[in-house]
Amino acid sequence: MKKTMAILMTAGLVALFAAGCGQQPEGNEGSLEGYPVSLYYASTLYISEGVDEVNGELMPPVEQRVEAQEGEQYLQALNLLEQPPEDESYTTIISPGTFQDVTVEDGIAYVDVLSDRLGSGSLTETIFVDQVLYTLMQSFEEIEGVQFLVDGQSAESLMGHIEISSPLVIQQEDK
Repeated sequence: MKKTMAILMTAGLVALFAAGCGQQPEGNEGSLEGYPVSLYYASTLYISEGVDEVNGELMPPVEQRVEAQEGEQYLQALNLLEQPPEDESYTTIISPGTFQDVTVEDGIAYVDVLSDRLGSGSLTETIFVDQVLYTLMQSFEEIEGVQFLVDGQSAESLMGHIEISSPLVIQQEDK
């Protein structure tokens, strides 16, 4: 009788445990969502020949979609800039892992970059900053400005040419 009772209790506990394991957690933790993004690349004509526009645009957008968890879509979008498109566009964000993190708070995207992945030169810095500004601000309406961080810290400049100590925005006539 005791043996039968012990077996029944064990079977009941196993059944209860198995039923609990099959339940999904509440909320959408771990689920991916699709986000349309506009990636901005500087034209190779601008880089090589100084031609200001391609099809009427200095930085023509490339439409893509990122699959990411809520809050990760910003970093995923910037990581796509590491791979230039196959058309006549170019990117200065060459090194994989340039971006450590992107967080958004009160409309400002805090973009943390690794200093050892940054190039040099005013043209490189200008295109880098513009690519990030346009990609984030044109893709995500909740982003009103971009604050760059270098190695997790505030900095005066990324590469010595553009002031980044406060959030940057796209100039109104450009937006």
